[in-house]
Amino acid sequence: MAGEGRLGDLAAEVLARVAPVLEIIGSDPVLIALSGGADSAICAWALSELRGTDDLSTCYVDHGWPASSRLGSAAERIAEKLGIAHQVIEVTVPEGASREARARQARYEGLDAVTKHWLATGHTRDDQAETLLLHLIRGTGLDGMAAIRPVRGSLVRPLLRVGRDETRRLAGQLGLEFTDDPANLDETLERNRVRQLLRGLGDGPDLVARLARTTELVRDDLDLIGSLADGLPLTERGGRVGVPAPALAAQPRAVQRRVIRRALRRARGPYAGSSSEVERVLACLEGRAGRQELAGGVVVGRAGPWLWVTRTPEPAEVVVEFEDSDRAPLYLPTGHWRAVFDLEAVRDAGVRPAVSGDVIELAGGGHKAVFDVLAEAGVPSADRPRRPLLTVGDRVAWVIGCRTASWSWVTADTRRYRYGFARLQE
Repeated sequence: MAGEGRLGDLAAEVLARVAPVLEIIGSDPVLIALSGGADSAICAWALSELRGTDDLSTCYVDHGWPASSRLGSAAERIAEKLGIAHQVIEVTVPEGASREARARQARYEGLDAVTKHWLATGHTRDDQAETLLLHLIRGTGLDGMAAIRPVRGSLVRPLLRVGRDETRRLAGQLGLEFTDDPANLDETLERNRVRQLLRGLGDGPDLVARLARTTELVRDDLDLIGSLADGLPLTERGGRVGVPAPALAAQPRAVQRRVIRRALRRARGPYAGSSSEVERVLACLEGRAGRQELAGGVVVGRAGPWLWVTRTPEPAEVVVEFEDSDRAPLYLPTGHWRAVFDLEAVRDAGVRPAVSGDVIELAGGGHKAVFDVLAEAGVPSADRPRRPLLTVGDRVAWVIGCRTASWSWVTADTRRYRYGFARLQE
């Protein structure tokens, strides 16, 4: 469509906001997730305008839902109008709680399988604002307030400075025949309820822009903290990651947390751990607590001037045993291989292996894919399907070795208890 005449003001403004992404993706192949909606349509249009259609392709993910055929047809028409190579992949969304989370996991697994270099999605400034609110509602630190990052691994979001109202207007001006996903009107979905909350607050695009701007400011602060953390190098000895404890203790709290997250990431994989894990490591650093057992078989402890983060070998098998009691626990078991639950919540629980599509419910609302929880704990991808889960029906109560679901926790009303013990067998 480039060269078809003078671009309008809105089109030129959108291209100016998207252009910086070219410094990141260059001329590498880009696959665009094309949903049939206005946002992904403008993402595809902008990238084709800025770099041409060579090494650019689109992909529609068919979930097999009632609206999938209509959305897929719209995606095909958009790609054809833009002159971009297009493909369709089909995914199966497992049954169970949180269809939204299961669909997202299935979608990204399907897209990852066909992505050659970069995967671009049509997330907009509105998505950024909604994600910030979601994280604040659930409880978050600075990393959560940074919300959606423009680039994460091979995933790039070119439209984070473009509003949803702008993509709809521009798609109409360009004659891109998009269609709306009816799932966006489903108020049983948490994100849609947050979207309604934003509308109810008024101030329209200005409020969204201010919230999105907040995430950019937070990312700037995180970049500064990261640069300060660079001055405290990590060392590796025999599979252990070491941090010089006196030097770390002398740093401001924000830098300490950043260094600890880096050490945890270095020891067990791409994810840096939960805020509660970081606080437990800080307690160990300052002598307020001893050796700490974290998710994924990671152990943290002080030894002289060093704080060591050690990843224990993956067990060949995890055996789970349970004990029920009428007596309240004298203490809540520490470590992810031991847990205590409200017996009434997990009375009919069973143990089974994890499967793709499993999700666990989080405190404050929302869900997380079980395979993502295992990835965060550094469990190798080949080992995740054989990790056991404690489940009640189709709800996951305990990703054993990693995380318990909020609904299964002991509360002030609890009268009976179930203790879970996971024995590791080599």
